[in-house]
Amino acid sequence: MKPYLVFARKYRPLTFDQVIGQKAVVQTLKNAIIQNRIGHAYLFSGMRGVGKTTVARILAKALNCENGPTPNPCNKCQFCVSINEDRAVDVLEIDGASNRGIDEVRSLREGIQYRPIQSRYRVIIIDEVHMLTNEAFNALLKTLEEPPHHTIFIFATTEFHKVPATILSRCQHFEFRRISNKDIVDHLKYIAEKEGIKISSASINLIAQKAEGSLRDAESLLDQVVAFSGEEVKDEDVKEILGIMDREILISVVDAIAEGDSRRIFPLIDEIINHGYDLRYFYRELIEFLRNLLLIKTAPESRELLEIGDEELVNIKKLAEKIGEEDIFRYLSLLQQSDTGLKYSSHPRIFLETVLLRLTHLKKLVPLTDIIEELEKLKENIPLLLQTKEEGIEGKEIKKEIEAEDKQIMEREVLHLDEKEKREEAALGNEEFYKKFLNELQVEKAPLAAIVSQSDLFELKNNKLLIGFTPGKVLFINKAKREIETLRKIANRILNREVKVEVVEQEVKEEDRFIEEEKKEEKNKDYERILNNSTVKYFMDLFKAEIISVESIKNKERI
Repeated sequence: MKPYLVFARKYRPLTFDQVIGQKAVVQTLKNAIIQNRIGHAYLFSGMRGVGKTTVARILAKALNCENGPTPNPCNKCQFCVSINEDRAVDVLEIDGASNRGIDEVRSLREGIQYRPIQSRYRVIIIDEVHMLTNEAFNALLKTLEEPPHHTIFIFATTEFHKVPATILSRCQHFEFRRISNKDIVDHLKYIAEKEGIKISSASINLIAQKAEGSLRDAESLLDQVVAFSGEEVKDEDVKEILGIMDREILISVVDAIAEGDSRRIFPLIDEIINHGYDLRYFYRELIEFLRNLLLIKTAPESRELLEIGDEELVNIKKLAEKIGEEDIFRYLSLLQQSDTGLKYSSHPRIFLETVLLRLTHLKKLVPLTDIIEELEKLKENIPLLLQTKEEGIEGKEIKKEIEAEDKQIMEREVLHLDEKEKREEAALGNEEFYKKFLNELQVEKAPLAAIVSQSDLFELKNNKLLIGFTPGKVLFINKAKREIETLRKIANRILNREVKVEVVEQEVKEEDRFIEEEKKEEKNKDYERILNNSTVKYFMDLFKAEIISVESIKNKERI
């Protein structure tokens, strides 16, 4: 009885043209063979199951085929057949994880000094090359730089960043892409047709999503599904075997969040647990589902970016109509912020319930354009509403009341217009005006603010601002007079009217001078007392602070 071959081996590409999803790599290698520009060392990197080792084997056949070197190996001659059947003497495939030491590399170096036994080239394929030790890599350096002309090295790795730079510089590097969802689906449909397997497009899409870009994983999953269901595969069987989250549950959860229905959250989480889904897996699937929703809202034409089936796409589009783009963005942000918390939570169920409840309580954002549109409609309807009401008795009465009220307002405005400036001055007060003036001036021109702060007279009266200095501050007087325009601009801005500004020399009376000196002496005493306070000292040392001013705080009665 012929042994069974799994799909991953049975449908393994035998020529460059059969390789799926690696067009750039394949075309470059074919051109190199045609132009006789064959390198002595290649490095193939990329995720698992994307064709690195397969392409390495095809390259070995292309170089050793009886018709070659050729970009299209015949797969019929003894060299091609022996490589396909893993019995070629001159094609050595080594697992880097189990042959990672310096002794294995030394043995390899000794073996390649001799010419190939049967083939044109000896091809050394080292899989997972990043697993080699530093000593083993160092032993390879000289050989890679000047290898025998009949030997070609092909390294394959899933962790390119772990390969030393000294090795990389001696190789031609090819980056293998992740296989697209469409390519995987098409390949699985081809296998199903060849094997006589009845399977729906929805199930094939689920397998492709689970494979996450690895063609070999997709083939192995299809093998597993067929082994469970037989040649007629049901969608429910696929979901059960692969442990894929039921999309109906995800749609229900997102719908509850969008509707703000917190009562549905607890039963839904209970349903998730009863189905046997891991809560962290559900969390990841929810984020992925919301990402698809966001993609549909922002770039509906980018169908190829959505790795989902047509049936699921229809359901997601219906749900997307209920939710705004900004709301989806907020849901995703909150879920991603809480991701670590769920991972390390001792009560993941409670944590998840709390996060989802928070999402249901987020208020929906209304786009500004919608608000403006509603206001415009309201604006258009106001004249019509007034006209309708004016036609009746009620409308006439309302109109009379509005006119009477407008008249009263106008009379009050005329009466108090002359007193406006006085009221503003009384309401603002010299002290408050002084503080606002200094703050504005500090922003506008800090040196001038410092000069004004040294003034001995600052008075706003009868729409005139007087700023006075004692005779001993001649320098301040001169500088302030030169900046009259700036001072006037600040005063006008604060009071919202035109104000005259004068800088004058202010005589200080004898009793005022005595009071000022007393105040100064009292402040100095306060300053010394504060400096000697142990608490203040502690905070000054702790925060590297300094005392700018000392102000007394009046006790206020509690309300």
